[in-house]
Amino acid sequence: MRTPSTPHETSAPGGASGPGARSCPPGPSRLEEQLAEAQRLARLGSWERNLQANRVTWSDELFRIFGLRPQAFAPTYEAFLDRLHPEDRPRVRAIIDQAMSDHRPYAYDARVVCPDGAIRLIQARGKVDLDAGGQVARFLGTVQDVTDQRRVEQSLQASEARYRLLAEHATDIIVRMSPEGIFLYVSPACRRILGYEPDELIGHSTFETVHPDDVALVNRLRLDALAAPNVVSGGIYRRRRKDGQYIWLETTTQAICDPVTGNVSEGITVARDVTERIRLQAALQDRERKFRSLFDTAFQFLGLLTPDGTLIEVNHSALDAAGLRREDVIGRPFWETGWWSASSDAQRQLQEDIRQAAHGAFLRREVTSPAADGGTIFIDFSIKPACDETGQIVWLVAEGARRHRPQALGRGAPSAIRATKGARSPQERFRQRRLARPEDPADLDHGLCR
Repeated sequence: MRTPSTPHETSAPGGASGPGARSCPPGPSRLEEQLAEAQRLARLGSWERNLQANRVTWSDELFRIFGLRPQAFAPTYEAFLDRLHPEDRPRVRAIIDQAMSDHRPYAYDARVVCPDGAIRLIQARGKVDLDAGGQVARFLGTVQDVTDQRRVEQSLQASEARYRLLAEHATDIIVRMSPEGIFLYVSPACRRILGYEPDELIGHSTFETVHPDDVALVNRLRLDALAAPNVVSGGIYRRRRKDGQYIWLETTTQAICDPVTGNVSEGITVARDVTERIRLQAALQDRERKFRSLFDTAFQFLGLLTPDGTLIEVNHSALDAAGLRREDVIGRPFWETGWWSASSDAQRQLQEDIRQAAHGAFLRREVTSPAADGGTIFIDFSIKPACDETGQIVWLVAEGARRHRPQALGRGAPSAIRATKGARSPQERFRQRRLARPEDPADLDHGLCR
């Protein structure tokens, strides 16, 4: 029986060829053609080594794997070994010798050196057939070119190694979890953040160390990730450290699908310790509540403007006095609000005052404003600039105290303007003040440019 691909045979004198042999062998059958095509597509060659006939047979595809034209090479066992990489020959010879001795199937990977110097990786499998006397009659097997496959595997291994290196040295915790929430991998950052060794968490449920009040949230985040694979979702919740203390973690999670089945195979979560950030936010919110309480209960009228005159904050006293609502005035130019609607002259004067205050001037005057009851309010009004830590003017503070009757502000007419002016810029004055009295709470808390 012939092997696929019209195999090339070599034999010793007195072998398969002899008197009466046909000078032209019959062509390949349809089955042989199909087998040859299958070998070509799979990059899989076949071979046979008949020890009794001293004959070696290779399929056409095996020649191609070795970088040769079919039938261009007279295959022999020693010539086959010569085609292998020098470092692989002793190992392959030992494997085949062992099969000769124990009659067991064998397999190995090796490198082939092609005539053009290219290196190809092969995966070989073989078996032995015994004769009636229990002696090895022949070897037969396959050789597959796995060069591309191995390169892809090596690339994936290198990529995995790089990502593992990043995970091992990341400051955030990186975990892999099963769809049920079982830890499959936990990065070493868990030692510093949670106090656990990675092995102490692997195999355990993520819910075991979640704060009881946050279990429902974490489960919802897990279900959301499963419902929308490859979409990153996140949340903030508490997890128990090994010492029993709870810390806040901010996490992002993405479900990964199996490329074959399309089903979710695992989830990747990155967790960051945000306990200090949560503490600072809570402290800031507490300070803001206290500030808001003082701001809104202050008797005088208080407002905060941007340097261009847009009103961004105002207290209840100012709103109640004129019968205005917060949504009527916030985000609008200060001079267009209801406090100044009675007089276009007052609006123009206020625009000019804001312009000067934005350049560092402190201005004070007595003004009038419509009252909620339809009357007129007399107000001791001032605008002063407020600076940041660099001395730049970032806000304007508008302040007013209600007067029962008009009164002059110092000497001169009631409408007089008193402004701080000088050769130095407001930034310079602010820096000089901070250098002279760095502990002054008025500067530290309010940043007023004086």
